[in-house]
Amino acid sequence: MPQSTRPADLYLVSSTLHFFWAWLLAAKHQPQRDAHLWLIDQYTQQPLAFTPLLNEVDTPFLSSKLWAGRELKGWQKYQQRKQDFNQAQSMLKELQFEQVFIGNDRSVFGQYVLRTLKQAQKPQQPQNSSSQLAIALDDGVFSYLGRAASKSWHERIIDQGLKKLSYGLWYDSPSTIGASKWIDQACLMYPSYAHSELQGKSPQNISLARKDLNSFAPIAQRLIRMHAKALIEANAPDILIALPNHNLIKTTPDYLSRLTKLIKQLQQQNKRIAVKYHPVAQGEDKLNLVSQFGVQCINDQLSFEVLLSLWQDQGIEFIGDLSTTTLLAHYFGFNSQWLSGVQTQHTQAMQGFCQALGIKQVHLDD
Repeated sequence: MPQSTRPADLYLVSSTLHFFWAWLLAAKHQPQRDAHLWLIDQYTQQPLAFTPLLNEVDTPFLSSKLWAGRELKGWQKYQQRKQDFNQAQSMLKELQFEQVFIGNDRSVFGQYVLRTLKQAQKPQQPQNSSSQLAIALDDGVFSYLGRAASKSWHERIIDQGLKKLSYGLWYDSPSTIGASKWIDQACLMYPSYAHSELQGKSPQNISLARKDLNSFAPIAQRLIRMHAKALIEANAPDILIALPNHNLIKTTPDYLSRLTKLIKQLQQQNKRIAVKYHPVAQGEDKLNLVSQFGVQCINDQLSFEVLLSLWQDQGIEFIGDLSTTTLLAHYFGFNSQWLSGVQTQHTQAMQGFCQALGIKQVHLDD
C-alpha cells in the first residue's frame, strides 16, 4: 500500500457505541484525513456484529484490524497480550498517526498503544506543543455521571496493582472512563456537562449532526437485513420504547405498572408502538408485551445506533429510561423523552442531567 501524505487517525474501538462514533467521525473527515480502525479487546468467536461486514461494504477506514482473545484468562491472557504488544509496536512503526481516538481507556492494550505512540512522538515534538494525540470518545452515561466501579477498592488497588505488576508501571486505572493519564482530550456529545474527572481533559463537542447518520446507513442496513429484514420493508413505528436491563426492572416493583400505563396511554392515541429490550434479554419477550398489547418487538441484538441510522428521516419518537439511548436520540435531534423507571445510585443525577438538556419526562395520566 503506497504511503499516504494525508494526516492519519487511529480508532481503538471495543464497543458498538465507539464503533458508531469512529465510523461517523472517519466519514466526516474524509478525504482530508485517513482513518484506520482497530477493534480491540474482542471475543475470538463473537466480535462486534459489524466485524464480518467490514469486508462487504465501503467503509471510511483505510484499514481495519481485529485484536481478539478477550475470553482468555490468567497466563494465556498474559501471553496473548504480550504477543499483541509486539505486533502493535511493529505496526505503529510503519504507520504515522496524528491522533488516536479510544473508546475505553481502561483497556491494557489501548493504553499500551497510547504509550507507544506518545513515546515515539516525544523526540519530534517541540517544547510547549499543544498536540492532542489521545482523544477519549463519548462513552454515554459514564462520560457525564462517572463510572462507580472505577472508584471501587478492588479496581483501584487490586486490579490496577496486578496490571502494573504484569505489564508495567505505565498502566493507569482511570477514575472514570476517559480519565486516565494517557488521555489528552475528551470528545463528547455534551462537553459542558462532562464529568468532573473529565473536565481536565479539554472536553470538546463531537460535532456530529443528524445528516452524518447517512454515512452509517450502508453497514447498518446490511446488519438489519441479516437479523431483522422486515424492519427495512415495514413502516417505522411512531414510538420506540427502549427498555432497561431486565435485572434492573426486577429491582423496581412498580416499573411494569408504569410501563403498562404508558403503552395503554399511547394506544389510546392510536400510536404505533415498538419496544426494544436490552440485549441481555437474548430474544425473549420477558414482560410479555407482544401477547398483552400487540406491540412490535424489535430484535434486541440490533444496536440502538443502527436504528437511529435506519429511521434518520422518520418522525419517530424515542422513549427511554435514564440511559445512553435517551442521550443519543436527543443529540441527533430526535424527539426523545425519558420514563421515570428503574432506581440506581445514578437515578437522581441522571434525571437532573436530562432536565438540563431539555429532555422531557413522560407524563402518565392518572
